[in-house]
Amino acid sequence: MSQKIVFTTHAGSGNHGCEAIVNSTCHMLAGQDISVISTRPWEDEAYSLGGLCHIKKEYRITESLPVHLFYLAKKLLTRDPMCYIEYRFQEALQNVRYDAAVSIGGDNYCYPEQVQDLMLLNRALNARGTKTVLWGVSIEPSLLKRVDVSEDMKRYAHIFARERITYEALLSAGVEESRVHRYPDPAFCLKAVRKELPEGFYEGNVVGINVSPMVMEREAVPGMVYQNYETLIEQILKNTQMNVALLSHVVWEANDDRIPLRRLYERFQESGRVIMLPDADCTILKGYIARMRFLVAARTHASIAAYSSQVPVLVAGYSVKAKGIAEELFGTAEGYVVPVQEMKKPDELWEAFRSMMEREAEIRQLLKERMPVYVEQAEAGGRKLREILNADE
Repeated sequence: MSQKIVFTTHAGSGNHGCEAIVNSTCHMLAGQDISVISTRPWEDEAYSLGGLCHIKKEYRITESLPVHLFYLAKKLLTRDPMCYIEYRFQEALQNVRYDAAVSIGGDNYCYPEQVQDLMLLNRALNARGTKTVLWGVSIEPSLLKRVDVSEDMKRYAHIFARERITYEALLSAGVEESRVHRYPDPAFCLKAVRKELPEGFYEGNVVGINVSPMVMEREAVPGMVYQNYETLIEQILKNTQMNVALLSHVVWEANDDRIPLRRLYERFQESGRVIMLPDADCTILKGYIARMRFLVAARTHASIAAYSSQVPVLVAGYSVKAKGIAEELFGTAEGYVVPVQEMKKPDELWEAFRSMMEREAEIRQLLKERMPVYVEQAEAGGRKLREILNADE
């Protein structure tokens, strides 16, 4: 019997990683009655989610400033943060009774500033009798040392960790082994759509470049991440015959990859070998990435699109996500992830990329051997999720 399912903690498809998780999970659960509560529902309609699921609003300040301020004031005066959660997620907590709620923001528990609201929502859904599932998650192990967070994990009926580091940290935090599952990120199963390539994009001879304001904020030395990307492109143009395609994966006003990418484009525009790819939905972006020779990416789901397309990728990482996924695939993150917090010299990204070029044949062979199995494991995660959602527990 089909269950009534709601996906929560989806921030909107202007983050194409968020979009990729929802898109691929909807396909995994095809035939189920799925609603998605979204911070930015208009983005979901504009990109690839329209028609895949029922898109509902998470009520925020953009909806009604007076109402928003009323609940915010009530929260402050009563010292009861739950009233604000009930306002924001009224679709799941007041309007409709869902059988199960899937927290679909894979890395939300990586950001301490979001954790309190995530715990409150999980508690409220449990109190309503809704089965909760944490899906495709990465969690910083240090966060699980907090008693309130480890107790919150135990409220979830099931948790799907997308790499070993998170899986082992959950078990160490006391979550029952029967409720913790280890499967790859669902976006490894995302279908690619191949549109016509723009001028200057030569299939199989382009390096994709993705950088984000988020990684730049996590640098230890001011300006070092940008300097590394600048040096990287400079050396690619000087030492190879490959062109460079700049690719954005998040296009939110407050967190827009296009801002640093435009700066890089303007710096190298006169070379005639650097292009800016247009914004598009996650399936089209994966279609571009699949035809690159290499990708250097800051965004996790840009790297997932590359891995699953068997394209060698170097990640400018800042959290357990990048390290954990690289270790899953290659047994080590060394040579595949450059932690931005540790960047001290402007040529570290280039040196790592040069090493990757030297190992291109080896990496491609590893991806060819391992990726079909890894994608099948991700698909198996979808089957396990369907089984859990339809079970009477």
